[in-house]
Amino acid sequence: MFGIATRNGSAFETMYKSTDAAAHFGALQLVVPAVEPGVFDPALGRPVMDGIAGARADLADGPSVDIANGAPTGTGATDQIVPIRGDGTIR
Repeated sequence: MFGIATRNGSAFETMYKSTDAAAHFGALQLVVPAVEPGVFDPALGRPVMDGIAGARADLADGPSVDIANGAPTGTGATDQIVPIRGDGTIR
């Protein structure tokens, strides 16, 4: 399970692992620093997607991950999970 957590004033993408179909989870793991989306609009006090005084779409940081699952058949899958940027490149 992925999420966002704050530690010492910094936001991080986080991960909890389960090895028993989500019956139990291990300790919280900090993965990478979170990246705030959009452009911060000081008039609104939050990020917007179209610049200062631009579009008013609610944006929030959130984890973005991909898994090497060998879709559609699973052949040769490594099950490696990696954090990715919006353009699909690995962080």
